[in-house]
Amino acid sequence: MINARQFARVVGHRVDGVLGTVLLYHFLATIDYPRGELVLRRRGAAALRRFEADASARAGAVVPFWLAGDHFVFAPGRVNGRPPVLLFVDTGLAGGGFVASDSAARAFGIDLSAVTRRSGVGGAGPVEVTWFMVDSIAVGDVVARGVRGALGQFAFRRSFGFDAGGIVSHAVFRPYAITFDFDGMRLFVER
Repeated sequence: MINARQFARVVGHRVDGVLGTVLLYHFLATIDYPRGELVLRRRGAAALRRFEADASARAGAVVPFWLAGDHFVFAPGRVNGRPPVLLFVDTGLAGGGFVASDSAARAFGIDLSAVTRRSGVGGAGPVEVTWFMVDSIAVGDVVARGVRGALGQFAFRRSFGFDAGGIVSHAVFRPYAITFDFDGMRLFVER
């Protein structure tokens, strides 16, 4: 447990807690950013069929994903039009949309000469953040342009045996309602 109130200065309002994937995968869960809603539906074949029929009528994007460990969601994506990579989907990075290591950022052609450094708050408390801009990030067919990103380190190879291109987050998904189908291992992304 952590004191979630520390995140208030990042998101601009009081934060009482953080819900994670371990809770969400018990449901057909939708984070509807434009409406500011979290919708939790019962999982099951009938509920999924109803949701799929409604989603098909709305013609959103469907993106496959994989679950690593007990709660890490990875989906195929592209950064700045470079070859496809796996991206860790973490919807909780308020104020940013992408995190990459120095070497990954360079491989994606990200200009690190114009970075800004700011203080921020992470799960473990205060952090210094180095921000940069990404021209484009795609998760499946969903493309975001002019995304604020940060330099960071993560140990997916050590933990799971594969590399990830980075973490894709909040700013990329902000215009959408994103539904996690843990039965079919798909993200439904709808404007």
